[in-house]
Amino acid sequence: MMTGRDVAYVFPPRPDEPASADVEPVLRVQGLSRTGEFAPVDLELRPGEIVGLAGLVGSGRSEILETIYGARRATTGTVSVAGERLRPGSVRAAVAAGIGLAPEERKAQALLLTESVTRNVSVSSLSRFARLGWIDRAGEREAARSATRELQMRPDNPDAAVRTLSGGNQQKAVLARWLLRGCRVLLLDEPTRGVDVGARAELYAVIRRLADEGLAVLLVSSEVPEVLGLADRVLVLREGEVVHRAPRPGARRTPRTRPRDGREPDAMTQPAPSAQHNGPDKGALAAPSDTPPPKTGGRGNPTACGSTSGSCPCSASSPYWSWSAASPSPTPSWTAGISSSSSPRRPSSASSPSA
Repeated sequence: MMTGRDVAYVFPPRPDEPASADVEPVLRVQGLSRTGEFAPVDLELRPGEIVGLAGLVGSGRSEILETIYGARRATTGTVSVAGERLRPGSVRAAVAAGIGLAPEERKAQALLLTESVTRNVSVSSLSRFARLGWIDRAGEREAARSATRELQMRPDNPDAAVRTLSGGNQQKAVLARWLLRGCRVLLLDEPTRGVDVGARAELYAVIRRLADEGLAVLLVSSEVPEVLGLADRVLVLREGEVVHRAPRPGARRTPRTRPRDGREPDAMTQPAPSAQHNGPDKGALAAPSDTPPPKTGGRGNPTACGSTSGSCPCSASSPYWSWSAASPSPTPSWTAGISSSSSPRRPSSASSPSA
């Protein structure tokens, strides 16, 4: 009603075929870790592929992205782009190799709020417009206008102050910066945080279109439907460790082995466990379950997926699931890995207290 149209999690269609395993990965992360933040992580990202990192806040998702980008220095492991190993802890080396980051806090970490859209879009590509110590302002402005028009930014004015834009258009300004730079790997940390419901569908379409054009995207999001709707593969993190790997919903699953020990079947080939703490062993899992997680009663009580809105977005009756009605199972198996929490939940009450 607010936007005059139905915008409830409108995700663009995925390609019929995922990125082939025969294609050389553009990003390869091997044994990457930071002491006290996340355990060793291995992942590969191919051109045209969107890989999602799902999990609760504090599970190490943002730290992994920032370490890949060089903003944090890794304790162990390597990051390679197109076969070239990057210097650890160097943002300059990552940007030169073709990695771009849209951080979670765009106003504090990505945007120059007192500058124009043109300055914000061209800040990573100024060398393109520099001649003998002078900057071609006309060429810079035209290039910025072209990049923002490609993303349908509004208003179509490269001289507008970026602080006056809506949250969705500020995010588009960050994406336009890396389009102008010509990056090959895009790291997105909570890309729709602070974005109104009407602009979310536009950002989803932009992200999918960039992937279809050959960009490799590594996506972090706290919203399960967002990861499900965009990602081709999903890694679930809990307390800094990858506890589950899964292909995109509806994709054919093939037997694999765990990379850690090489003996046990991978979690993606088995029914999803209902992740609950079982005694002192936090990694112990309860019996498998394909049913949606239950809701809690009282407003403010966390649900099985961590929602505090009083309703569980993982429920099959939730509008979050309307896009995947054709799926054989309304609850993707890997989402159970997100529901685990290191702290016990309050028991649900029989009825919510009245206001």
